[in-house]
Amino acid sequence: MTLTALEYSDLMGIPNARRDLYKAADSLFDGKRLANHT
Repeated sequence: MTLTALEYSDLMGIPNARRDLYKAADSLFDGKRLANHT
């Protein structure tokens, strides 16, 4: 299931929802970047 940041924040109903979403996205992209460098 794919959610936009706005949909995610509405679903979670908390101020930190967007931050948590981007933090998760950063972790995902960091993992891909590290994998690409090895």
